[in-house]
Amino acid sequence: MKDFELRTIMLQKFYDHRIANRALTFTGADLEPISVDEYERIGRQLGEFGLLNWSGSYTPGHSCGMITAKGVDVVEGTAQSPITVTFNDSSIKVHSSSNVQIGNSNSISDSVRVARMNEAIDSAPATEGEKVEAKSLVARLSNNATFGSLVGALVSLYATATN
Repeated sequence: MKDFELRTIMLQKFYDHRIANRALTFTGADLEPISVDEYERIGRQLGEFGLLNWSGSYTPGHSCGMITAKGVDVVEGTAQSPITVTFNDSSIKVHSSSNVQIGNSNSISDSVRVARMNEAIDSAPATEGEKVEAKSLVARLSNNATFGSLVGALVSLYATATN
């Protein structure tokens, strides 16, 4: 396992136990999947960057630490870490599937709304050049969540007005 992955796991463990408001020493199963040697090394790294108050020991497995306010902010995503950690990995892997749509706040209904918006543009009393420009704007803005909401509202108004 890479160091940034170990740092993430260890910082999360200290974050999860922060309520006790005391220094913690993790041992045995509490450390999984981190070995005692990794625990010592990663604890020192997190301490050097101010994410943990780390008290090292020359006896393996006897070091202890406590998450700092800076460490809490990094875990909660309100501050950037000075050393690489990866919280909230939102990557998605799809295998052997079809008809899958992945994205930020998009759905089939958003695609339908854009298609209906393009239909409205086609029926508008405008020149062909103006229609092409309007469709281009819709295409560029369709990835914006705020614009998606606006398109939905406009399509609903248009549908109500034409019925």
